[in-house]
Amino acid sequence: MIKRTVIKLSGEAVGDSQAASGYNDLVIDSIVSQIIQAVDAGTQVSLVIGGGNLWRGHQARPIRDRVKAE
Repeated sequence: MIKRTVIKLSGEAVGDSQAASGYNDLVIDSIVSQIIQAVDAGTQVSLVIGGGNLWRGHQARPIRDRVKAE
């Protein structure tokens, strides 16, 4: 059994440019289900979530509030 793991999710992994929110809810639900299974099995899970796409969005649309973009 794995005791600890780090999962790095890129914004692109959970993104969907066609969705109003910008995220693919089905992909996110699947990832969350898998993380729950790992935690229930006793694995400590750390998540690192990328935000590069948000920053690039700010650069493409500089009118956006910088705090929200970061």
